[in-house]
Amino acid sequence: QVTDRAYIINNGSIFRSGTPRELGNDIEVKRVYLGEHFSLN
Repeated sequence: QVTDRAYIINNGSIFRSGTPRELGNDIEVKRVYLGEHFSLN
């Protein structure tokens, strides 16, 4: 594990924050930043 929490920043503001698992499962984060085919293995 690299980090306990992560932040997605958009235009200088926090778009989302959470654990890597929470962000990896967030539909909006996947759509905008990770790509719809992203999966946590």
